[in-house]
Amino acid sequence: MFDIGFTEILLVMSAALLVIGPKQLPETIRVFARWVARIKKLANELKSELENEIGVEEIKTQLRNETILTDFEKDKQALQVLDEEIKDTRLDFMNAYSFSEEKGNQNSNQNPTQNPDNDADELTTQRS
Repeated sequence: MFDIGFTEILLVMSAALLVIGPKQLPETIRVFARWVARIKKLANELKSELENEIGVEEIKTQLRNETILTDFEKDKQALQVLDEEIKDTRLDFMNAYSFSEEKGNQNSNQNPTQNPDNDADELTTQRS
């Protein structure tokens, strides 16, 4: 709050000791501390009264709710995008699976006696 260093406090205390005197200095400090406490209390009461009058808590709550709602909408949009990507991937997978099934059916129709295991055996015998 105040930019007062040790040297300034020492200077004020020595000046107060010279002006007020050593006998009345403790009582003067107590009175000064009471006044400071009263001023702080009044300032806090004024602040809380102004906040109540303006409705600061209601505004804070409303802003917090709007922030939560905005975050919720962003998350909802992100989930919709993710859902679309999952659907596209599923369709791609199903198309690829049906294509490989069709290709397998065509191969089996062209050469029904050919077995993929036999192909591997034939390759090994040809290399030998």
